[in-house]
Amino acid sequence: MGIQAVIDKLKPTESERKDAEKAITELTTKLAKKLRTAKLKVGGSFAKKTWIRGMHDIDIFACFKYRKHSEKDKEIPNLLETALKGAGIQYRRIHGSRDYFEAKSGKYSLEIIPILDITSHKQAKNTTDSSMLHTDWVRKNTNQKLADNVRLLKAFCMAHKCYGAESHIRGLSGYACEILIANYESLENALKSIRNWGAKGKKTMVDVEGHYKNRNLYVEMNAAKIQSPVIIVDPVQRNRNAAAALSQETVQRLRESAKKYLKKPSEEFFNEQHATPESIKKKAAKGKTAIVIEAEPLEGKNDIVLSKICKAAEHIKQELEKNSFKIYSSGIEWQEKPLIWVITEREIPKEKTVKGPLEAQEKHAKRFRKKHKKTFAAKGRLYATIRRKHNLPETLVAETIKDSYVKERTRKTTLKKN
Repeated sequence: MGIQAVIDKLKPTESERKDAEKAITELTTKLAKKLRTAKLKVGGSFAKKTWIRGMHDIDIFACFKYRKHSEKDKEIPNLLETALKGAGIQYRRIHGSRDYFEAKSGKYSLEIIPILDITSHKQAKNTTDSSMLHTDWVRKNTNQKLADNVRLLKAFCMAHKCYGAESHIRGLSGYACEILIANYESLENALKSIRNWGAKGKKTMVDVEGHYKNRNLYVEMNAAKIQSPVIIVDPVQRNRNAAAALSQETVQRLRESAKKYLKKPSEEFFNEQHATPESIKKKAAKGKTAIVIEAEPLEGKNDIVLSKICKAAEHIKQELEKNSFKIYSSGIEWQEKPLIWVITEREIPKEKTVKGPLEAQEKHAKRFRKKHKKTFAAKGRLYATIRRKHNLPETLVAETIKDSYVKERTRKTTLKKN
């Protein structure tokens, strides 16, 4: 299958577009009658025409007049909620740096986000306030050909678990993908750059508008924003890194995937693979064991509850390493019930040697011998041979998922048996 066929699979159908427009029109028509001090504007990938077939999330921004609300911007979510109630729209309030709302219309999820209607990022009181500036920039700098390449890059990142700036993914956002394609003009050119990201420990900078052509980025941009291996300068806000969320692990995975694609392009690179406990266990070579834990998220905002699963996964890995199990690889498969997996040694010796005091330290040596049955001396120091509590990774993990740290961060964890 050629690249055009992949594009055709990613582009929404005409029927899908009409359904989305109908859902938008129904909601905005109702809401506009009750919302007098704000304009409703469609944003996100739908407005930019970079959305992918089957994606049913639509962003609608309630843009409140800057002069009237800039001094009391914390109140605009409440004003929006009052309007939603008055319009008879069923919604869910979602807490964040500024609360926003979610409404359902058939298969579509419409997020209604209150922002200030600004003309410059300098007027922003919240990170979301610049959203329509991003939308306007992408629409101005993206034609149909570039939009199709944005879809390809998004699908490529999704397939390799590198899409999304959320803390549990730490990948490329949709906006970052749009900037990259505007800069490199095609998927192939973007991947040629990506395969060299972070090479030899050097940071990569993408500055499509040339904001730092005669400026020092490392002086002007906040140090916290340039910790990621890649710096994608926001074209409408030069002191912002659109790739600030990117982790070294995600960059490495994206680099390797880009290298493989460029060597031998195939439509398989755009197909998202959903792992199962069985497929994960097949990754374990001879002498190794794949531990798979099904973790049910807590109730709450998606990004927060899934980041807690990341912390639980890290805790499990740390316990394995603390108990002398070597970890060969690990990860999380993000599904309805996420799968935490670790490939480690199949087993370790049932006994281990612990270091004791010097023989000359009579008081401490006596106490050490009393505590341990099997002791021996070597080069003037005492050692003891003790039995491990766990010499199989499964038994250690089964115990670890029951401890308070994991229980507080998941609703339920289940160790999947071989």
